Amino acid sequence: MKKILEDYGFSQETITAYCYNSSAISISKNLVQHSRTKYIDIRHHFIRDLVELNIMFLEYMNIKY
Repeated sequence: MKKILEDYGFSQETITAYCYNSSAISISKNLVQHSRTKYIDIRHHFIRDLVELNIMFLEYMNIKY
């Protein structure tokens, strides 16, 4: 997504993704492996790596919006 935006002339350092699940946001910010995160799919670990590298930022958004 970031590469496509750069092709169209929009440059962003960090992409903000809005999420209404506060547990998912806290797991992405906490780098410690817990027993409950053992079986999480690989794509979620990929998102956590992007958050760690400051490529993506997860922000809480109320479910009403």
